[in-house]
Amino acid sequence: MRLALLQDHLRAGGTERQSLYAAHALRSFGWQTRLITFRPGGPLLPLAQRSGIELQSLQRWDWHIDGFAPGLLPALLSFNPDAVLLMGRLANARGPRLQRALPATAIVPTYRTGRLNLPAGFRKVLTTAPLVLTNSAAGADRLRRLYSVSMDRIRLVANACLLGGDDAAAGPDPAALRHRHGAGADSLVLLTVAAFRSEKNHRALLEVVDRLPPSLDWRLWLLGDGPRRASVQRAARRSRFAARCHFLGFQENPAPFYRAADVVLSVSRSEGLPNFLVEAQTFGKPAAAWEAPGIDEIVCHGSTGLLSPQGNADALCEAIIRLADPELRHAFGKTARLRAETAFDPGARTKDLDAALREAVTLCHSQ
Repeated sequence: MRLALLQDHLRAGGTERQSLYAAHALRSFGWQTRLITFRPGGPLLPLAQRSGIELQSLQRWDWHIDGFAPGLLPALLSFNPDAVLLMGRLANARGPRLQRALPATAIVPTYRTGRLNLPAGFRKVLTTAPLVLTNSAAGADRLRRLYSVSMDRIRLVANACLLGGDDAAAGPDPAALRHRHGAGADSLVLLTVAAFRSEKNHRALLEVVDRLPPSLDWRLWLLGDGPRRASVQRAARRSRFAARCHFLGFQENPAPFYRAADVVLSVSRSEGLPNFLVEAQTFGKPAAAWEAPGIDEIVCHGSTGLLSPQGNADALCEAIIRLADPELRHAFGKTARLRAETAFDPGARTKDLDAALREAVTLCHSQ
């Protein structure tokens, strides 16, 4: 069978990485896949090219116009897919038009976001598609409460963990990487990997670390890029701890940074199922995080990390101080690694996705 995966742009995000993985892994389940993007290029383009997936961009040049998909319908008609998997907000917004134009093709929306301001087309396709895929129980609950999607139409397909503990074997030595970015052997390296967008709440990280005691030797590594990066960097430069904050930009392979870090942090206001917390677990890294939908499906309080009430900077600061204890980090990290290997196993999650897509095709043909 043929599957078209629709994605606006190969940004440096979790959904985009999952799209690349699905396009590659589903071929082992008998699918002929093609990833169609609206815009060409993007930070993940080299990864897409190395993976050998079939890739098509609709804009001949990158006009930097989000959501503009010239020639989308002809591209799909020429490929003649059995199913179209919509990945990301802008791709999902195209769902209703594709349902009308391709009635014999299963149009499969995905709900993988914590955002509430969905485009109108996205909201509509959630109510009309025979099946909706989501990656978290929190997402399933929001689909039911906010968009009146019945539970019998929701299929839970968790993220596949795309990094393993061996991925950084050829990368920099952790001690050398720590030294390069200002951390000594006894420093507590705090890591966050996230696009600089409003819902990721990076400014709150600065408020939290500002409360850490002067006696604690810590460093904050921030991986990622995005529209809010410049303003967060300016705030960090004005702070009394500017030398301890290191903005390291987008990293195509963040694995060496997971290896070198001690604790991962999340202060997101809302999430689907954050990939970086899953990835950190495969490297045996505990998390300190504010409670948010989707977070507690990854971080098990008291066994793989510590959760604090949303918005409580003092409580998260206390959690970080507790995780300065190497023995506690080791115990939590060991449990985190075991959880990642079972709950987010790539083979099992791809099998779930394959089953959901085949069910969607069957339902489409039976209508």
